[in-house]
Amino acid sequence: MDLLSELFRDVQLVSTLYGRFDAHAPWAIGYPAGPLAGFHVVLEGECWLHLGGTAAPLHLVAGDFAVLPHGTTRVLRDSAAASRYAAPSVTDIVGHAVSRPTSESSHAGVRDVISLSAVPQVARFGGTGSRMQYLCGGFEFGGDGARPLLAALPEVIHVRGEQGRMLPWLESNLQAIACELASGRPGAAMVIGRLSEVLFVQAVRAHLADLPPGAVGWTAAAHDAHVSRALALLHHEPSRDWTIATLGAAVGLSRSSFAARFHGVMGQPPLAYLTTWRMHRARGMLRNPDLSIAQIADHVGYASAAAFTAAFKRETGSAPGAWRRSAAA
Repeated sequence: MDLLSELFRDVQLVSTLYGRFDAHAPWAIGYPAGPLAGFHVVLEGECWLHLGGTAAPLHLVAGDFAVLPHGTTRVLRDSAAASRYAAPSVTDIVGHAVSRPTSESSHAGVRDVISLSAVPQVARFGGTGSRMQYLCGGFEFGGDGARPLLAALPEVIHVRGEQGRMLPWLESNLQAIACELASGRPGAAMVIGRLSEVLFVQAVRAHLADLPPGAVGWTAAAHDAHVSRALALLHHEPSRDWTIATLGAAVGLSRSSFAARFHGVMGQPPLAYLTTWRMHRARGMLRNPDLSIAQIADHVGYASAAAFTAAFKRETGSAPGAWRRSAAA
């Protein structure tokens, strides 16, 4: 049992979306904020990922894999500088297989011509300059299982390729996904979903490997064997009557050493983290109308429905029954 496996045990990938883009300079394309965790894989050429604000654009080259866990608004451009013309939305580009020149795009030297082919979908747009090809898509997660995982991740995870080529695990998974997209065989959607999960897990692994010293949170805990083991235990058995002493003993530390170590890595005491995790699990269970409040209380480690209700209200500001009704509305 390891921490990352425990975290992903509650993550449910419910759908994926893939598209291939063939852009010629000058070009730009905008991605509005949304529920999907977006990603981009550069197949050929280079581009710049603009997140807005004061953040410097991220330079992506062939072989690079960029994941945006929070579906952040962004613009891909052929240049690091902001353009004179507004970037068309990706929904406009993939939604219309027509030539739509405008005075603005013509003035900027952009020929907005889109050609869509069969699966996998290819959208061609831009001008007549240098070529850039990329694969983009998104992961949609169901329920509440992904929230703690996504909340701890940055706006962008940048997985760099090697000398213009994708890393072997990325290339092999994308090839398998492409085969399934084109196959039309029974079960293709399920296979694509599983392969997509692997892509996301690998991106998170890459993020963990690049964490700077002094990072705080569960991502940093992956580098601390004792805290990582303790978190895996809490996630695996949230209903157990844990104490700081029993957790410390389970990971081979004294009570005081464990408490200090956990707080230093996670930024909060062990039992405070346990309460937060229990409430997270409880919210997921409350979406199931077949489970009573008393049953949920037992599943997450409370001796009575009253004790659970009091803890849930302290944590969320709402009683379990009211939260259930609101979630179902």
